[in-house]
Amino acid sequence: MRGINRRKFLYVTGLGAFLCGIGYLIINSPIMKSMLSKSDDLPPGQYETDHILKWNIEHPGIIPENPKINLEDWKLTVEGKVENPTSFTWKDFLEILAIDTINDFHCVERWSVRNCKWYGVRFKTFVDTVKPTKDASYVIFYCSDGYTTSLNLDDLLKENVILAYKLNDEFLEESLGGPMRLIFPDKYGYKSAMWVERMKFTAIKEFGYWEKLGYNDSADVWKERDLQNKKRLCLSGKTLFLRTIFLFYEYIFLLMLMPAKFEVFKDASGQFRFRLVAPNGEIIAASEAYTAKDACMNGIESVKTNAPEAEIEDQTA
Repeated sequence: MRGINRRKFLYVTGLGAFLCGIGYLIINSPIMKSMLSKSDDLPPGQYETDHILKWNIEHPGIIPENPKINLEDWKLTVEGKVENPTSFTWKDFLEILAIDTINDFHCVERWSVRNCKWYGVRFKTFVDTVKPTKDASYVIFYCSDGYTTSLNLDDLLKENVILAYKLNDEFLEESLGGPMRLIFPDKYGYKSAMWVERMKFTAIKEFGYWEKLGYNDSADVWKERDLQNKKRLCLSGKTLFLRTIFLFYEYIFLLMLMPAKFEVFKDASGQFRFRLVAPNGEIIAASEAYTAKDACMNGIESVKTNAPEAEIEDQTA
């Protein structure tokens, strides 16, 4: 039997390693995990992971570095339509009755962490202290990194909504939103604001950071209301460009499994991306922007947002 020469051996070995690598990336990618996840106790399209990603370590933030907060200087300011506008020091905040709550945490990027044990002040308890006026219907949360989000006051009064400062019996670290963050288990994570420093009670709805960029204001994890009500994949990490290249191969693989159309398109910011579109026009998945700075920020141009028209024009100009 004729033997295999060194060149052929290296070629076959290299090809095998490459295919194994691509297979590993496909099996462990958010798309495949989401497709393979059939758990009845997770929201539609979510897959389980073992921990909440750390901001600016495992996931890009909206600013390059997390805010550095000194507890001696920390204050939580409450203003707007409340009878008792005030500011709480860290010591003041710790004196408010706190409770434990165990809930799953769901990110709009399709990953979920089960049984997170949070400890903090139930928002309902906090409301009893500041006493909103009768015309207060919404609360806007302002964060130390410039992030904002808003929620209906009625929703915030649910028993499982807390202002948390511990996770699994440990004080929140900086990369997880410490010293204090909002936790709203029934909504995607972009509603659980980190590094909260100010809350404003209002009578009029105002859109927050991601909502102005097209994310659905409801953020209902069980109704799968993420970006534009589409199954848009949002990657994380500092190697988005390389992961985009790997996604190209993953999409080719997916095309062999389901009838879909592969499209290259230009998003609202002018960057080229690609997506899979089902025969009925539904977006199955879309690649992400190429830099951490632009990650999760660029909506699909042809899809309506629930931001005001003037803001949409500013984003697409």
